[in-house]
Amino acid sequence: PRPQNSFVLFRKDFEAKYRLLHKDENIFSKKISSLAALSWNKQPPSVRFYFKQLENKALNKHQEMFPNYRYRPNKKK
Repeated sequence: PRPQNSFVLFRKDFEAKYRLLHKDENIFSKKISSLAALSWNKQPPSVRFYFKQLENKALNKHQEMFPNYRYRPNKKK
């Protein structure tokens, strides 16, 4: 698996908080992703910096768990 970037970490946090606040609502991932993207674009630099720090920690942990990992996308034929 690829290491998670700052937006992916933000989206996971956003989803957890959103689902807690809207327990009775039937929520689709597409809706949460759209709302998370809108919210991400409105976040102050301090919040983005916080998730960038989390991204760096996640990258370090990923490198420990998968030391020989290298991203190799499959080319479409």
